[in-house]
Amino acid sequence: MRGFLNMIFALVAGVAIGWLSAVAMIERFGVQDVAGYPLWQEMRSIEDRFAAPYTLSYYVNQGQVPAPGTALSYLRDVDDEGNTLRGNCHYMINVKLTPARYFTFTLAQSDGTFASLGANQLVTEADGNLVLNLAPYPVSGNRLITAKSGAQTIYFTIHEPVLADGVTTPVLPSIQKVMC
Repeated sequence: MRGFLNMIFALVAGVAIGWLSAVAMIERFGVQDVAGYPLWQEMRSIEDRFAAPYTLSYYVNQGQVPAPGTALSYLRDVDDEGNTLRGNCHYMINVKLTPARYFTFTLAQSDGTFASLGANQLVTEADGNLVLNLAPYPVSGNRLITAKSGAQTIYFTIHEPVLADGVTTPVLPSIQKVMC
């Protein structure tokens, strides 16, 4: 009887350790740091053969659909000063866009809601610079409406970017706090 209980314990312990290992791998392979942009994280491509099962699991756990293999997706939840993005603050996203087929900015809010704007909904300046406001109140120009409170995460997805030889990362936006 004692041997049977030891076997059951070993089986349960093995399943628990395996589950914890899978969860850790999913979180580890879902995102990676971006060289040259320490505040941004890249969401790994579903076509990355080594990370594919873990990346797919990461997206599923987040309740998201993976971007197509030709897209690059990035996320950030802090401003340029390293402070958490909050819904009651006004932030300005500024970027000189890398030429691409299409791009989107999506704001995930702590209450579970999302707001998104794509290339066809945003107005850029004559030099190709884009300014996007994250604010809970009306402001002039491009704006994603934020919740009145809670943390938020911004996702930037760029489809089929035109990158110079040897360049693997497009220019990523800065996020400056305007006021709280």
